[in-house]
Order: sequence, then structure tokens, then C-alpha cells
Amino acid sequence: MNRPGQPPKQVDGCIRYFPSPQVAPGQPVLFFFHGDRVEPGGLADGSLRQQMAQAQRIEQRSGMPTISVARPGVYGSTVLNHRYQRRTHEEVAVVSAAIDQIKARYGFDRISLAGQSGGGFLALAMVVSGRTDIDAVAASGAPSAVRGRASLLRSNPATDISTGQDWRNVYDPMDHIADARPDARRKLYLIANRDDQRIPYASVLAFVNAATRGNLPVVLLDGATGGGRQHHNHSRLAQRVIQWHRMGLDDEQIARKVAEGAE
Repeated sequence: MNRPGQPPKQVDGCIRYFPSPQVAPGQPVLFFFHGDRVEPGGLADGSLRQQMAQAQRIEQRSGMPTISVARPGVYGSTVLNHRYQRRTHEEVAVVSAAIDQIKARYGFDRISLAGQSGGGFLALAMVVSGRTDIDAVAASGAPSAVRGRASLLRSNPATDISTGQDWRNVYDPMDHIADARPDARRKLYLIANRDDQRIPYASVLAFVNAATRGNLPVVLLDGATGGGRQHHNHSRLAQRVIQWHRMGLDDEQIARKVAEGAE
């Protein structure tokens, strides 16, 4: 039995993933992580055909061969209970191990990551957990400061408000900024909407400020608009940001496109 806050030494199960048509050994690749799937209708797009089609659409938006990863507990992936064990040390460890396995299978070297909401959390967690093989990250609507977000949504939350997990089990990127390895080639984009009803903007700023103090360069793209009724879903924008980065656009040009609503 693992102690609270400790990643698993060994896990049994599998992580399902869906490659787009252009994924090939040795080629640049984007790993995409979807958001939480705990609300009614959240698994409506769970068939193999739908997931493969989504990977192809992401490939078109990002301009990169794409592997869409089914997070633990959903879309055929096992290992953890998605409702109660997401945003834990275990989820971060399992997903990182899955990336290693997929990389070895295809012969990938460096990779890019994009994610929305809980998937953006995972993309961000891969950086602050110390991986050294990441070229670019675009995380949208991500709970980058998990406890900070909780305290802004509720007064003195005793456990994680999304999963009910003891705080010792929760992986909070804010706690691991110092674990990020320096990498001049890596670019980290954090996409935020000031009206996001799920991720308070103050919690995003808290992470960005802490990252700046910790010498972890972060580009805050806070001009995102839209995102549905809760101004939260910017998964397409995250994919576009990866494309713009690959095209060689600088930070100001990308920020301008984000502000223009070019999703």
C-alpha cells in the first residue's frame, strides 16, 4: 500500500491512446490530454471511431501528428478511478509512464503537449515533474494552483473540492515548480480566460508569479474569449497555439491571435 502523497511503485492496467494518420516513428508529435469526464454526457465521444477522428482533427489544427491520450479511468484506460483519483500523484506518475512507453514504441525523441482543463493540468504536471523531453506545452483552463483554486471557490476546503481527495494525495503543480528542469528549448504557454467560472483567474496568476520567482518561464495568454457558457473550454485554442509556435510566431504574435479569438 502506498503512503499518501507517494506515486505508485508499480501499477496494473493500461492507458489507451489514439494516433492520428500521420503519426510515424521518429517524427515530431503532439500528445493531447482531454478534460475531466465526470459529468453526464462526458463520455459521449468514447467510441474508437470518434476518438480516432478527434485525433485527426487535432492534427489538422496543430499541424502536428497527434496522439490523443485517454486519461486513467476513461475511454478504455484503466489503472485509476477517474472520478476520485484524478489530479493525484498517481495520475501524474501513470501518465508520465505511459508517455515513456509510447515514445519507446514509436521511437520519439522530444515531444509537445497540449491539454484542456484537467488535461491541461497533466500537460503542466509533466513539466514540473521534471521531464526533459518537452519542446512546447499549451495548457488551457488548467488548474495550475489546485489548493489556490479551491480556496477561491470555497472557504477553507478540507479536501480537494473536485475529487474529495486528502490534500496529501493531490498533486499541486504549485508545489513542484522547483522540480522543473531548466530547458532553453522548451516553451510553456498557459491559456486563461478572465471570466472562466471553473478556474479563477487569481489562481492562474498565483502560479505564473510563483513560476517566475522559481525561474520557470511561462507565457501567460490571458486574452482568450468565449469558451462556452462557463468561458472554460479552450481546447482548440491550445492546439492552435502549438501550431503557431511551430510556425515560428513570437509571443506577441501568438498573444495577438489569442486576443483576436482565432480558435
